[in-house]
Order: sequence, then C-alpha cells, then structure tokens
Amino acid sequence: MKRFLIIFLVFSPIVLLSQKLYNSEIRLNSGFVAPHRIGMAGLAQKPAYGIDLCLYFDHGKDSFYDIKYNSPYTGYGIMWQNLGNPEVLGQSFAAYSFMEFKFFQRRKLMFTTRINGGLTYLTKAYNKIDNPTHIALGTNVNFFFKLDLGLFYKMPNQPFTMRFSGGIIHFSNGSVKKPNLGLNQINFSLGMAYQLNQIDRQEILSKGNEEPEKRNEFTIMATLVTADEYTVQPDGRGGGFLCSTGAVAYNYIYSKIGKIGVSADVFYNENLYYWYDGRWDTLVKVNEKPSEIIRAGVSIGHELVYKRISLISSIGFYYYNQVKPQDFMYSRFGLRYYVFNNFFINATIKAYGFKAHYIESGIGFSLRK
Repeated sequence: MKRFLIIFLVFSPIVLLSQKLYNSEIRLNSGFVAPHRIGMAGLAQKPAYGIDLCLYFDHGKDSFYDIKYNSPYTGYGIMWQNLGNPEVLGQSFAAYSFMEFKFFQRRKLMFTTRINGGLTYLTKAYNKIDNPTHIALGTNVNFFFKLDLGLFYKMPNQPFTMRFSGGIIHFSNGSVKKPNLGLNQINFSLGMAYQLNQIDRQEILSKGNEEPEKRNEFTIMATLVTADEYTVQPDGRGGGFLCSTGAVAYNYIYSKIGKIGVSADVFYNENLYYWYDGRWDTLVKVNEKPSEIIRAGVSIGHELVYKRISLISSIGFYYYNQVKPQDFMYSRFGLRYYVFNNFFINATIKAYGFKAHYIESGIGFSLRK
C-alpha cells in the first residue's frame, strides 16, 4: 500500500501543467460481502475495509459532450481492500477508471453517481486442494465494477471537498474460467478531495459543439476469446473453449451522444459441443459439426457516446439455434473505444439473463464519413 501512495504523490504534481481542474482524493471504505448464490454464505465473515486513492478532473464546458453531460468528472484510481475473509477471499488490489455524473447541485452540496470499471488482482482464488471453499471465483485476475451514489460538500473558500458515498462492487472473470459465481460487496466510504490547481477557464462555444446532421452508419465487428461455460465438479476445465462473434450493424446517429440500431449477429461457441452430465460429473460431447453449434440472431441496441468512448447495450433473439433452444434470446453490454474515427476496440459481455457466456473482445470498423 505504501508503494501505491508514493506513486500517487509523485504523479500528482505533473497534472498541474494541465488546463483542466484536477483533484486528488483519498477514501476510507468499509462494507461486507453479499452472498447471492446458495453455498456462498460462508464467504461473508467479517466486515471488509480498505483505502481508495484517485485522481479526477473537470473539463468544464468547453466541448459539446461536456455541455450535454453537464461537465462530468473523469479520472483514475487504485484501491486496496481486505475482503473480510483473508484466509479464503484474500485481498483485492484494483486499478480502474471512472466517470462521475452530476445529478443535483445546490450551493456547496452536490449529488452524483460514479461508474467505475477496471481490473483487480485477488490474492486468493478457488483451488481444489488449497482453497476449496472459495466457490465464487476461479481466477486471481478479475474484472472490477463499482457503482456509487455520492454526496459532496465543498468547503467555502477552501480547496477541500468532503465526500460520502455508498454503492456496490462486483468481481467477475466473465466465464473465462470456472467457478465464476461472482463476488458482490456492499460498500460505503468517507473521503476528502483536494483541488490541485487553479485555472482561468473560458467555456468555448464553437461550431464543433453543434449537433450533427442526422446520418447513417454501418459497422462490422469480429471478436475472439476463450471461455469455460461448464464446470466438472469441483473444478472448472480451465477455459480453452473457443468463442467468437461476427456482427454487421446499421446505426442511425440521432445525436453526437447517441445511436440506435440493429445488428445481424453470428456466434460460434465451442462450449456448445458438450452436455454436462451431473450424475457422473463429466462433459459428454453431443455435437460434432460446427453447423450444429453456430447460432445466428438479430439484435436491437443503443450506443451512448462520450467523446471516443461508447456504452453499448442491446438485446437480441436467435432465428437459427440448433442447441439449447431454451436460450432463445441474448443480451450485450459493455464498452467500445474508438481509437480512430473509423476503428474501434470492443469489450462487451454476451449473456443470457444473468449468465455470462463470454466476453466479446475484438475489433471493428465504422463505415461512415
């Protein structure tokens, strides 16, 4: 933890060269693991506690996006936590980025919501011999998600801001390796923020801040990853099943911050070659040909845009599905980052209900002017 603090303090003065308003923040947090599946009650023992260090900045309203979103805060952070059960769950070391939206402001008080996403390293994971009771996660490296609701109080004529927040933390490996029941935690924090710089900022209203003409967009996307959708008790197979998505989509760009569209999707998931026989704790191969496990569907969705980052959400239905007919629909949720205007990196979770199938990790192209 001392190393994190040293890096944070060394890096902070660098931001003083920026033309943005920068703030550093320290939070003390506490909470508890919330069991959400049968058999997980034993994982929650003592309260969890930790420390959170982050750097966030305010762009003001000098761009179209900041005007539309009411100048949200964006930033980066690191967090250490003792999860309340060190012998089984160990400790968490997370690195993340976030956006914080301002819902309500009156004088020195502000109500916000913060969306955090990143990676965490858990010092303990499921192991058949050494840690058999950790049935939540089978990998040390996991995805980290956190949703906070916060209340600010800006001290008059001072660079300090008091912060109180509460929310939920979720750890998951996206079905890369079983077990992947996930780990949820209710979390509360009390923090102090310090404004690092002062600038004479002018809000810029230019032609670039205007809404675009409505226009059409076509995209193509391809993803490739491995996943483990089955568990041979008490161990998962460790991944290795190839999963891929191909998609061609049409979007109507109704605003700089939003698109609605429809997508034709094709899915290849080698997990579907097998059927899990619970009586013998084994996988039985029941499909032999790729045509038997390929699925095709049509989805409708929305893309919420902030500069080069998009939040993707969609729901779809299969029109070709020869295996597991009860899975008649699917959903997609995640992020897309436009490296260039016409090239993006995709990271979304393809799921059915609350069960993740695999992470759609890949690239895509936008065929637009």
